[in-house]
Amino acid sequence: MNAPQCPSCKAPLAKMPQRKTKCKACGEFIFIKDTPRNRTKRLMTPTQAEAAERAWEDHQAKKMQREAAALYKQHLSRLTADLKKYASQGWRSVQVFGESARTCPVCRSLMGRVLPVTIPAEEILRPDCQSLDEGSYHCAPLASPAIKDGSGSVRFDRSI
Repeated sequence: MNAPQCPSCKAPLAKMPQRKTKCKACGEFIFIKDTPRNRTKRLMTPTQAEAAERAWEDHQAKKMQREAAALYKQHLSRLTADLKKYASQGWRSVQVFGESARTCPVCRSLMGRVLPVTIPAEEILRPDCQSLDEGSYHCAPLASPAIKDGSGSVRFDRSI
């Protein structure tokens, strides 16, 4: 193994630092970091350490977006199956529900609406949902054949 040296001035170090330290030769901080592309801990300059932090932030954001997209596909598949099931059971309409404090404005605009059971699931689970842009998918509106009117009473729209 090579003798450790300051990444800024290349001065030899007495031992490998275990945490952030200051070089005795040049006075620059020495950071011990890794990156998403190279998980080996190594000595870095302050500029390199900032770049490594940005790389980790980007990595995390992309990971969250991938997870949100996968969750969206899972919910879309479930809703598609539900709509097909309701149609096969003779239901004609469904009502969208599932609003929470975290529901985005795009999905909130659908809440409470009564829609035909033949509607494509993508029109209920909108691909332009703003929570997907945020890297999470927390809206997840659902559809139910039980339709509530303004007074709170429930009715069913069934052809059978």
